[in-house]
Amino acid sequence: MKNAFNKIVAVIVAKYKTDGIKLPTYEDTLIIAETERLKIRRLNRSDMDALFAIMKKPEVMYAWEHGFSRGETRKWLNRQLTLYHKDGYGYFAVISKESGKRD
Repeated sequence: MKNAFNKIVAVIVAKYKTDGIKLPTYEDTLIIAETERLKIRRLNRSDMDALFAIMKKPEVMYAWEHGFSRGETRKWLNRQLTLYHKDGYGYFAVISKESGKRD
């Protein structure tokens, strides 16, 4: 069944491409705002490693008075994902268009 579904989707996507229509990716659906240099988007689970690299540093997280453990970072990320659904907003990722890096 999955194979048949994938074939149908591939045919539809190919027709859109032939017609010059660009289908949005999952990442495209997360974008909140865009400038000449930056994309601002909702966080997602693939941001976990980048978030932890930042949040583990006490000097960065001074407002919380300590760096976060990996588990605390995961809980923080889950809270942001919940806030998007519950309240419609939360913290966002800022992506450099030039480098593709999350800032």
